[in-house]
Amino acid sequence: DFEGPYSIFYSDGKLFEKGTFKNDALEGKMEVFNPDGSPLKVEYFRMGSRHGKATFFGKAGSRKEFHFRDGISIE
Repeated sequence: DFEGPYSIFYSDGKLFEKGTFKNDALEGKMEVFNPDGSPLKVEYFRMGSRHGKATFFGKAGSRKEFHFRDGISIE
């Protein structure tokens, strides 16, 4: 059973991913980081499904944003 905040780390101890579980499902903000600590993606979840804005970060500061409602893209 998963409940509460979690963190996953690279083998060198740097943060890879963090988020929160509620009733065994992702809930709220989930962040994933590159090995250098820069953001790779930020997504929001509700009851385990993407819900709200999802931002994916690329090289040289590029980024793409998507919006989801109950796991379905609304773009």
